[in-house]
Amino acid sequence: MPKETFLNLPTHKKELILKAALKEFSQYNIHEASVANIVRDSNISRGSFYKYFVDIEDLYYYLYHEITSQAHGTVIDALKSANGDLFLGLENYLADLVTAFSEDKYHDYFKVVTLNLNYVTQRKLAKKETNLKPTNPVDFTKLIQTEKLTITSQEDLLDFFKVFVPVIHECLNDYFANDWRYEQLMEEYHRRIKWLKYGILKKENE
Repeated sequence: MPKETFLNLPTHKKELILKAALKEFSQYNIHEASVANIVRDSNISRGSFYKYFVDIEDLYYYLYHEITSQAHGTVIDALKSANGDLFLGLENYLADLVTAFSEDKYHDYFKVVTLNLNYVTQRKLAKKETNLKPTNPVDFTKLIQTEKLTITSQEDLLDFFKVFVPVIHECLNDYFANDWRYEQLMEEYHRRIKWLKYGILKKENE
């Protein structure tokens, strides 16, 4: 989180700094981004930067949280729109992500972020992105229609969710890496989800 000195800045000055950060992180990943470029573009001193943020990583994760909290709805929203259908709900969530990530303002930013994810970065972003993980697991699992599922407990549903969400992330990664069209993304998503939905073992009578 940024320091109180940043949070107490006038809105227009905070927006100027975040705009400069968006420009920088739309071109460079977290390891290549430069504080010098950000302070130049936001017209602040380097000393001021460190009064506002612990380091560039602090700004990186804060910006990600700010953008994702505004750019798309939550998994819970997607499930509600699908009337509790788990697979349709997460398909809607993926569609919402693609729509948000493909906006001209954010496309390059999300492309750089997505293509440069590693385990550590992804874990940190997941902690920041409160929209990605339901804040109340009980509320989340209560939304899911379990009549057609072989798992019904809250614990199993949450564990399955942990398996499912990386599939969405990998599809997004390939979407950016391969410059897929939206139709290509959804076709590949359905192909991969089919394995989770129906399994890969043949039935004994087949």
